[in-house]
Amino acid sequence: MAYTIKLATDALDNYLGIGEENKSIIDNTKERGFVFELNSGEKIVIFIYPLVHKQDNTKNYFDTRDSGAYERYVAWKYSIQHNMKYFCVGVNDQVDKYTNYVFSLECDEKVIEKISGTKDGSRNGPGNQIIIPNDYMPSHKFERITNRLGIFISVIHKDSLLDYLEKYDNRPYMPSNKIINVEAENDYDEYQRAAKIIKDHIFESGYTFEESEEEIKQFYEEFRSRFSVEKLMTIPDSELLTKLFYSSDSTNDSLCYWLEFNQQSRLFGGGIAGGLAYKFGLFQRKEDGIWISGSPIKPEELSNEKALEIGKIIRDVLIKGAELIGDSSLDSLTDYEKLDEELNKEIGKYATMGWVHKYFCLLYPDKLSAYHSQDWQKHILYGLKVKPSECYYGKSGQISMVRRIVNLEYRHFFEAFYDKFGGLKKFCRLGTSDRIINYAKEWKKNGLIAIGWDLLGNLNEFVIGNDINRKAINERLQGLYYTDNPQLASRKAGELVTFFKSNPDTIFVAMDGDTPLALVDGIGTYYFDADKAMSHRKVGIWHNCFDSEETMPNKSAGHMTSCYEFNDDENLLYLYDKYYYDITDREEEGGVEQMKEFIPLVYNTNLATKYERNRIVFGAPGTGKSFTLKEDSKKLIEGTQGTLERVTFHPDYTYSQFVGTYKPVSDANGDIRYKFIPGPFMRVYVDAVQSGRTDNPQPHLLLVEEINRAKVAAVFGDVFQLLDRDGDGISEYEIQTTEDIRKYLADVLGGNSDNYKMIQIPNNMFIWATMNSADQGVYPMDTAFKRRWHFQYIGIDDSDGKVENYIIPVGLGDSRKHVYWNELRRSINDILTNECKINEDKLLGPFFLSKDLLENAMNSQDSKDLFIKAFESKLIMYLFEDVMKMKPQMIFKGHANKSGKMIFSEICRAFEEYGEMIFDIDLLEAKSNNAEE
Repeated sequence: MAYTIKLATDALDNYLGIGEENKSIIDNTKERGFVFELNSGEKIVIFIYPLVHKQDNTKNYFDTRDSGAYERYVAWKYSIQHNMKYFCVGVNDQVDKYTNYVFSLECDEKVIEKISGTKDGSRNGPGNQIIIPNDYMPSHKFERITNRLGIFISVIHKDSLLDYLEKYDNRPYMPSNKIINVEAENDYDEYQRAAKIIKDHIFESGYTFEESEEEIKQFYEEFRSRFSVEKLMTIPDSELLTKLFYSSDSTNDSLCYWLEFNQQSRLFGGGIAGGLAYKFGLFQRKEDGIWISGSPIKPEELSNEKALEIGKIIRDVLIKGAELIGDSSLDSLTDYEKLDEELNKEIGKYATMGWVHKYFCLLYPDKLSAYHSQDWQKHILYGLKVKPSECYYGKSGQISMVRRIVNLEYRHFFEAFYDKFGGLKKFCRLGTSDRIINYAKEWKKNGLIAIGWDLLGNLNEFVIGNDINRKAINERLQGLYYTDNPQLASRKAGELVTFFKSNPDTIFVAMDGDTPLALVDGIGTYYFDADKAMSHRKVGIWHNCFDSEETMPNKSAGHMTSCYEFNDDENLLYLYDKYYYDITDREEEGGVEQMKEFIPLVYNTNLATKYERNRIVFGAPGTGKSFTLKEDSKKLIEGTQGTLERVTFHPDYTYSQFVGTYKPVSDANGDIRYKFIPGPFMRVYVDAVQSGRTDNPQPHLLLVEEINRAKVAAVFGDVFQLLDRDGDGISEYEIQTTEDIRKYLADVLGGNSDNYKMIQIPNNMFIWATMNSADQGVYPMDTAFKRRWHFQYIGIDDSDGKVENYIIPVGLGDSRKHVYWNELRRSINDILTNECKINEDKLLGPFFLSKDLLENAMNSQDSKDLFIKAFESKLIMYLFEDVMKMKPQMIFKGHANKSGKMIFSEICRAFEEYGEMIFDIDLLEAKSNNAEE
């Protein structure tokens, strides 16, 4: 039975929670196009398609060619004429994998017409439907996919649909209220697409901003109230130098201070910190009050008159440049490049100074970007797939145009970009051959990269302070390799320094001649392996993201070098695109294991249980916390094929130990390679996920002893977010995984790393823990962490019935007597509570002394002597060192009454002579059939 427009409309209405009364049908759309008012009051246009699903599951698509072409055109045109956002969506709730999901075509109508063979709503030639990849199965709240024609299709879970409609608009190519010819590519299209990258990330990640727009705008107003062009013009000569530049008065009110160090200025206007005060062209030396210009190498001392003359020149430069920007209409790259030319003509060298650019930016935040370093400008533009202008203000303008389209304040734009792309990146070519052997497969297998010139020895020997001595490396290379070619030795020294200085923000392009083989990131620290060829080494994560016939756009860049930093736009745009948008590993020709089939993750396993998933048992020492969890874990796992893993936290325990990290391992040949080694959390997680995908899911338990002896926020890291469980016991929120975890999960669970970008905890995974708040070495837990757990308190006497018959010896030799353990314990607790005012969590639980110790206390003379020593080293030590450290005489008052010294050894000696009397307690002799006469 065909899936009809009516069925699709009913499904969409259900997802939106609306009825006919909430919609305004657009004429001539056969009720497929309608206007809908969002919660914000904004009106939008929606056009609906019933997604076509072939019964043999071979094809799923929007039938844009043969269904509703005219009606779709009418709805699109209506949205343009009325300046409303437009959405073309597809629904089919009779296909299991599509139930509860809406597919949204993010595409200009002119593109859809071209693909579908329609024109203004009518067929005008051959065309195609818009296909949804057949192997695609929705699994996230929001995801963007592309089909083979490059059409973007967003897939939205019904619970996120209203949020999507509020934040998005399927008119990505529209600069004004008119339809554009999609083939007329212009600047605006390029920057629209760049803006869409930022908007997509904000929506997909759920990123939120701390600072309000009002707070940011107030800062700009305050800055202008101090340093606007009008203010600069009216500064009297007597105040000009101290008002603009650093002076010996150390005032925080100067322009230079505001640009460089004012906290809000750095936050909302970008940073220019670093370097010396010379960069401002003028400053007053604190030591003697003399004004200085020039450079650190060639400083120039100035008279006050000369300083004022230079100060006026700089002031006039700022005014002239600001007026030029203020009078300019800056709507295109051409406009910005013309501005760059005019600024360089009018104010010369000052035009490209970062602090001058920042001054202009703070006056005109809507015209210039707040990125003042050209390296940062390029990083932004490469990441957003925009070729950088060659001009300083051209690049600033390109970023500003994107920011204006996104409609974010600079600070918010920066945070969203940084969250997706991180800090500055370097892409470096790395040769993988010594002209005889290619080492790429070996390096990939062992998770490393390397470079030659082994005879140099360990490069750490060339380190001086925080830098490496290139000159010394150059001289050693000349002596060992290039005696007749000092220029080549110098270049190779530079390559070795580039390799040595590489860090986690370096991405290597492993190459075999002109052929790129892989991208390698996650770069670790340098080490030297004298037993291996190419002995200068670093850990790295390999990504085979290149096809076999693929080449770099500019193949000559770095040719004939071993390690070379790429700096040309063509290669960097290509590599940024590869790294950030196409990192999916390719299959190696003829040699890779067959990838395991991906089976979708099942988080709701329908496992029935009476136990809480996240559970912490706490109480005083010896109350039976571990015993309680041991017994409950038996009941949970008993009769199942579930697993239990136990781990004990300690003060030095880390996230890497708990979740997992790369570690060196030795293979069968004794070769060292680096491999991701999962921690207990990841091992139990994998067990639970594997079990959850079967017809008979089993419980899997991670049991943490002494959870608060470690810094739990640091140990759990981002896993902390997963602890929020919904009513079914599933993580309420997903987390984004790191690349190494994705690869590990793909290896053990099947599929590729892209299948594991986001994960949740399934409801067949249990995390239980014990907590002892009385321990001196514990770390406090914050409220946010605590509220994600079910806490179970075990009272001080909850288990005393299990120890009421245990008899223990006290004292040695003739002083020995036998008493009931529980009577002695309770008597000590009474003193601690009533006289010493000690909290319950520091009292003695029934099993403060272990069950095994209590059961064997009376077995023989030797066992009695051993018990006495255990009593001293455990119980007396605990009371002396932890509970009553400041006033031990209050608990050992029997010893104190005899004027005994309050030192541990003397208290133990007194216990051996007087037994329980050291506490000023006198118990009756216990009688037992198995007690010695």
